[in-house]
Amino acid sequence: MNTEEEKFNIAIIGGGILGTSIAYFLASSSNPQHPNNLLLIEQEQNVSFHASARNTGKVHAPFLYDPIKKKLFAKAAFLGFNMLKEYCSLKSLPFKQDGVLEVATYDKAIERLHKYLEWGYSNGLQENEIQFLEHDEIKNLEPNVRCLAGIYCLKDGSIDYGVVTKELMEDAKRFGCNIVTGSKVIKIVRRDDKGGKGGIVLYTSNGKNYVTNYLINAAGGNAVDIAHNMGMAGEYTDLHFRGEYWHAPPEYRNLTKLSIYTVPKYPEYPFLDPHLDSSC
Repeated sequence: MNTEEEKFNIAIIGGGILGTSIAYFLASSSNPQHPNNLLLIEQEQNVSFHASARNTGKVHAPFLYDPIKKKLFAKAAFLGFNMLKEYCSLKSLPFKQDGVLEVATYDKAIERLHKYLEWGYSNGLQENEIQFLEHDEIKNLEPNVRCLAGIYCLKDGSIDYGVVTKELMEDAKRFGCNIVTGSKVIKIVRRDDKGGKGGIVLYTSNGKNYVTNYLINAAGGNAVDIAHNMGMAGEYTDLHFRGEYWHAPPEYRNLTKLSIYTVPKYPEYPFLDPHLDSSC
């Protein structure tokens, strides 16, 4: 049996937008005299093979996040918008600041819009970036939208996350990160420190063992299974569901200028309701 081992200080499982972003930041901030000695491992033949390249490509403003209950989500969304916009500009990647319109189609949803407006201001949006619109104002902005009222947020964009993920991977490699694709982690073992052979051992489908001091689990749909493999997060499970993305026929692609969302039926899951996205 092949027991070849490679040793790293930090290993990341998962080559989606999250895993590659972490690799990018860790690699780019590494001290040349004391490098992080970093590994990213992805089971597919390339990064961004699953959800990171199969989504609506939106860069959302943080008005949908409760500033108390979801403070970290809101901060990430607020900072992430400018970071992604700057990164795409530096790399000549598409970034379309197209704005979003969140609309109320029933009376009770208007109350929710006012709450979203308060959340948006609390989370850092300015008055010139988000505003409440009455029915007639929306009709002037989007003549084909039928609703009672809405929120218009200018600070909302569209990008191609698959392209961004691949570019982040290339940058991480340039900064010294080791990238292994086409290799699935099939077993994880914590090894004691007797004889100086401690660490976490990743057994993979390519026959190599990777030993790391620190492990970051960014494996998307497989993340909970990996945590369970390590005896962690046993109280959690995951629920996989299918999202459908339809491309509008050419005659409907100019139906609206903005991305259109309705106030969600279930506010805890704000992106599950049908919506119309402009594309990058």
